Amino acid sequence: MIGWVYESTTLSWPRSIRIDWVSVRGAVWIAALVPSSLMAQADRQPQRTVTGVHFRGNRAIAADTLAISIATTGSSWLAGFAPLRFVHLGQRRTFDELEFRRDVVRLQLLYRLPGYFEARVDTVLRRSADAISVTFIIEEGPPIVVDSITIGGVDSIVPPERLRRGLPLAVGRPFDRYRFAASADSLTMGMRNRGYPFAGVYRSYTVDRTTRLARVSYEVVPGPYARVGEIVIDGSRGVSRRTVRRSLAVKVGDEFDQDALYDSQ
Repeated sequence: MIGWVYESTTLSWPRSIRIDWVSVRGAVWIAALVPSSLMAQADRQPQRTVTGVHFRGNRAIAADTLAISIATTGSSWLAGFAPLRFVHLGQRRTFDELEFRRDVVRLQLLYRLPGYFEARVDTVLRRSADAISVTFIIEEGPPIVVDSITIGGVDSIVPPERLRRGLPLAVGRPFDRYRFAASADSLTMGMRNRGYPFAGVYRSYTVDRTTRLARVSYEVVPGPYARVGEIVIDGSRGVSRRTVRRSLAVKVGDEFDQDALYDSQ
């Protein structure tokens, strides 16, 4: 711990003051050096090698995923091995106090993505003169659970329940933001495979932190219905166009199907 001692001095000024400009210039020059001196003093603080970064208590998110989501990184084995540390072998990672504090926030925000809004992160640091080992202790808590999924705008095209069964997000499961976004993509592709090439999906959700329930809503905008009107084949020199046309998964007059276009490619 560093203690600061402040001294107060009362100055009595003479009635007539004679300014020595040489002294003034010297004082200004000395004042300009003060920040540099402070920075140099900070640089002389011991830089500890991060010998390891560990996670405890995580179940919903793998340790590898947590590790790549933070700035604090462990050094290589050679750089962290005490008898060889002074030789500076391997890749050395130094400890950054500011980034370490930010890592706690990063992990808490990361846990919100799979639905763990109440996750808490504590830390344990083991320090020596030139090394430090970091452990993040995670208390995940209960997740937010999907209570309902509503799909609008498709009643006249396909039963919403049929689309709902194929979504990555499911009722009764944790409210995962990745699955929430992926479900919108699945709905978009489902409509494009049913003859609606310009379909779009708007998504929204509400979370009740008291009941830990999420209500999810997707609004589908199908756009115009389309069929294949013309198939143009360019650049086929080694194979005849007739052969290429017979191998396609789409034919003129077919309902537009995005997957069939991919199969044809």
